[in-house]
Amino acid sequence: MRKCGHVTCGAPGGGPGLRLTTDPAGGAVAGLSGLVTCGSVWACPVCSAKIAAHRADEIADVMRFALERKCKASMVTLTMRHHEGQRLKDCWDALSRAWHAVVSGKQWVTDSAAFGLRGWVKAVEVTRGKSGWHVHIHALMIWEKSVNLQVARHVADRMWARWNRALIKRGFDSLRDAGGLDVRMATLVPGGFGLHEYFVKLSHEITGGQAKLAKGGGRTPFQILADALASGGEAADIHAWWEWERASHGRRQIGWSKGLREWAKLAPEQNDDEVAEDQLQGDELLFLDLDSWRALRGEPGRVCDLLEVAEDHGYTGARIRLDRWGLGYMVVRRSRLGPPVRSRP
Repeated sequence: MRKCGHVTCGAPGGGPGLRLTTDPAGGAVAGLSGLVTCGSVWACPVCSAKIAAHRADEIADVMRFALERKCKASMVTLTMRHHEGQRLKDCWDALSRAWHAVVSGKQWVTDSAAFGLRGWVKAVEVTRGKSGWHVHIHALMIWEKSVNLQVARHVADRMWARWNRALIKRGFDSLRDAGGLDVRMATLVPGGFGLHEYFVKLSHEITGGQAKLAKGGGRTPFQILADALASGGEAADIHAWWEWERASHGRRQIGWSKGLREWAKLAPEQNDDEVAEDQLQGDELLFLDLDSWRALRGEPGRVCDLLEVAEDHGYTGARIRLDRWGLGYMVVRRSRLGPPVRSRP
């Protein structure tokens, strides 16, 4: 993570490349290429935002496909009781075992067949409050039959019963009527106002737990990190962040039921590292010198300024800004026929 977004990996100019591409609205989007990424969906604010956006787009695509097939969708949230002093690792391990119990066994197979469950997507979300670590699951359920809220709740009640039994085996439990279970239908009505925006919003609600602000006095891990780094930050927040790094490492944020991605005609799933490494399409026409990048990377404000100038005024604007700052760079000719042209301050 220390190298993520800071260290270059084989860029021609030594520093990162400046890359421009066109967004769907016709504007320009600027980015930097040739930088190391860590691919941490849990502990890196940059990679987690990129990965969550990618996963949210995939879930929105599944919902659109389900709409075309006249399917129904519901969202189930399963939580567990917790208290201060319980280790995050133990809570998370119990949650993983409990979810496995939810989506396996004869009752699950029977309910899935009887009510036409096509598949599910589940996401893990974690916050921390006065009662310790709060680990819970959001699951989007896609139904091929005309399932209403009453049926969705009936199936979810049986899911919760298996969830709670599995938690009890590991020293935890859940209170269904005190926040342990929440069920609601997702609107998949053709022609509904703002349906695209609804899909996007619900998808980000499922996948974007790290980015949103916690409610009810709790904090997301990134809020804990911000508080730990703020002036007057408490040692307890630093230790909580260290525990978060250790317990979250190597765990998946998003899980898919078997066959759902193929049914929705999604591309083969990329792992978090692959998503984080994806870069803007387009040719780099300008590469920063390594010394220039070293001067810039410690000042995020100037990096943002350079990208904004490039979006507004193209490579010419970026070159003018770099010349004004006295920073060297290399220009690659568009025709690719001529040699690179290096500019020195």
